[in-house]
Amino acid sequence: MLRQAFCFIYTPQEEIVSQTEKPIIASRALDLLTLAETAAVLKVSRKAVSVWVNQGALPAVRLGPGKRLIRIRRSDLEDFIAQGEITADPTD
Repeated sequence: MLRQAFCFIYTPQEEIVSQTEKPIIASRALDLLTLAETAAVLKVSRKAVSVWVNQGALPAVRLGPGKRLIRIRRSDLEDFIAQGEITADPTD
């Protein structure tokens, strides 16, 4: 049985993932994190991230049927951190 090899090439500005004859270029702007991943980066609860998203303090992308899947762009998270919007209690 022949298996297809995957080639991953990383560059500073973009990620090139080649699984077929044509490479797929994914910009860092499309690097999406789940609420749990975002919470882990910020070292806060998933609920805190959800509150910030619902308040509009942290921009999010809603995907899927019913727009129930919430993802955070890495670039938006970096901007959020740089602005110093993080508070100890997100419900304030």
